[in-house]
Amino acid sequence: MYQLGPSGWRLLGRPGKCRLHRAVSQHSLEIADLYVALRGCEATTGIELIRFDREQAAWRGGGSTHLTPDAYVEIGNRVTRTKRLYFIEVDRATEKANKITDKLVRYRRAYERLGMDVFPHVLFIVPDKHRLEQIESLFEEGGGNDSGMFIVKLNSEVGESLEKM
Repeated sequence: MYQLGPSGWRLLGRPGKCRLHRAVSQHSLEIADLYVALRGCEATTGIELIRFDREQAAWRGGGSTHLTPDAYVEIGNRVTRTKRLYFIEVDRATEKANKITDKLVRYRRAYERLGMDVFPHVLFIVPDKHRLEQIESLFEEGGGNDSGMFIVKLNSEVGESLEKM
């Protein structure tokens, strides 16, 4: 993983002192991998990555509707000429059920209160089938998923899945 050094920091006109990170965040790498995978899908599928905002740039709302997705993504389908919006949650199977349930409650609350013209789907990307089943059961426990707002997909199937959605 690469990062800016002091010279690059100054060259880009970044404020303050350059701070080098000593540890690599696996979660950050998985978000970056998602971006690379989506760009790769552009060449082999009918999708087009229109927008990809990660972490702080993806956050919306405030207070009890403060949403902190890992990414906000807009994907176009060149064949159907449609666009889909997603809040992305890259799940590494490290968060407990109550933390995921809290996220679901905040997304539902935001859907009701934020007044967005079109509310994005919430896509959980999970590492394995066991975690996929856990997340799906939390959807049901938290009031169901009749609106189809919540989607869960395996990490290995994300690009292929987005083309079909």
